[in-house]
Formats: sequence, structure tokens, C-alpha cells
Amino acid sequence: MLDPKVVRTNPTIVADAMRRRHKPFDIEALTALEERRRGALTKVEGLKAELNATSKLIAELKRRKEDAGDTIAAMRRVGDEIKGLNEEARVAEDEFL
Repeated sequence: MLDPKVVRTNPTIVADAMRRRHKPFDIEALTALEERRRGALTKVEGLKAELNATSKLIAELKRRKEDAGDTIAAMRRVGDEIKGLNEEARVAEDEFL
């Protein structure tokens, strides 16, 4: 199994090593998969930060006995987006391996 960090930092070395072993290897495809995975995970982290901030806002709204329904609905949409991005990252990782 290839370490994604090694592929990211030394793609030509990995490609050369695979050629010497007579293994078919498409470094561009592998690099693209890793970029897709990392991009999805980066978006997930940003959305999680947004969820945390929104949770605090909801708590504050409820404490003031204000309506938080729209905010809660928005948070659910963000949660669904996180699930989709996590799935995208998992698929890219499965293809990578």
C-alpha cells in the first residue's frame, strides 16, 4: 500500500519505483484522487467549524427564547453536506488504495 503523503511529496520517485517493478502505474490519476480526497476533507473541516458556530448561535437564540427554526434547518443542510463530502473522501480513498 502506498502512503498518500509519499505520493504527494515525491510522485516522480514513486512512479519510477513502480516502473522498475514493472507495475502499471498512473501517477496523475493517483495524484488527482489524493487531491480530491484532501479537498473534500478540507471542506468538511470548514463546515464543521461552521456547525460549531451555528450550534452556539442556536443555543443563544434558545436562551433568549427566540425562534431558531431557520438556523436549525440550515444546520441540518450543512450536516447533510458534510455526510456527502465524507462519502466523497471515502470513495476517493478506496480508489486510491
